[in-house]
Amino acid sequence: MEVKDIKTVGVLGCGLMGAGIAQVAAASGFKTIVREVNQDVIDKGVGNIKKQLERNAAKGKITAEEKDKTIANLRNDQFR
Repeated sequence: MEVKDIKTVGVLGCGLMGAGIAQVAAASGFKTIVREVNQDVIDKGVGNIKKQLERNAAKGKITAEEKDKTIANLRNDQFR
């Protein structure tokens, strides 16, 4: 399998490490699904990703377009 064959990345857990992995995958252009057992943890993790992207955009490390594309690539879901 080559990287070009990967279309979607799944990340189990949205704590510090999971959120970081999800952010990198989404920023790399992959549709990224984050799953967690608790909606509050998902909300906190995705919120932290958005805050980090806002900071990076404010510092000029990424463009507003890159920030928006990264956020658009994220989807979150709670285990049922």
